[in-house]
Amino acid sequence: MEQNVYRLPLLSHATALGTLPGQPIDASYSLVKDLDQPRGGLGYVAQVVGRRKVQVLA
Repeated sequence: MEQNVYRLPLLSHATALGTLPGQPIDASYSLVKDLDQPRGGLGYVAQVVGRRKVQVLA
């Protein structure tokens, strides 16, 4: 499995982000809140790479 790729739970808390100018047509991004994060964290920006799978970007 690729580095920084995580499988989300069936009932995940992810919010799809809108398309940005210059973004590849087949790419989609989300704000993911289901992964462990530092105290006070608001979530991770992640690219959706498969069914319930994301790659954390920031």
